[in-house]
Amino acid sequence: RVTLVNPEPRQELTCELFRSLRTGSPESFAFRKLLRSAGIEFAEGSVDEIDPISKQLKVRGERRLELKYDHLVLAVGTQLMLPPIEGLQEQIEAPGPIDRRVFSFRSNADAQNLRLALKRLGWASDARPPSFRDLFVVILGAGPTGLEVAGEIAAMRARNPRLRVVLVDRIPDLIPDFS
Repeated sequence: RVTLVNPEPRQELTCELFRSLRTGSPESFAFRKLLRSAGIEFAEGSVDEIDPISKQLKVRGERRLELKYDHLVLAVGTQLMLPPIEGLQEQIEAPGPIDRRVFSFRSNADAQNLRLALKRLGWASDARPPSFRDLFVVILGAGPTGLEVAGEIAAMRARNPRLRVVLVDRIPDLIPDFS
């Protein structure tokens, strides 16, 4: 038997978030429906305790569960890596997306905040920025997510040459580990 434990009933598809920049629709799936077809059980809740001696988990959710295991896989996700730049965290956490100019890109909410900010800046197929200046979006990180986001943002600009996308990374090659 395989059981997946997760605190939320839905999972954002972070590998598909870049699409929601253009479409505006969140990318996610319901665990129960997807896992049921694969014969996988789903337990909604958070793990409070792991006992490696008795090979047991204590899960807190709508009801408390104790799950026995033979093998335990910790797949707790990834975290955003912020460069050690003073004030960066505060810029990302600025209240409300209206005046924010720095965005993280790890969730549907992040994607929608960036999408709204780009539209306000005139970054839409029918918008034109002031003729006297270019508008730049700079993306830090040229891995798969950075490249996908850059492509979506570039596609959003339609035929407006004054809207520019700049991709920045510390390594000289784009995703060198991919064929």
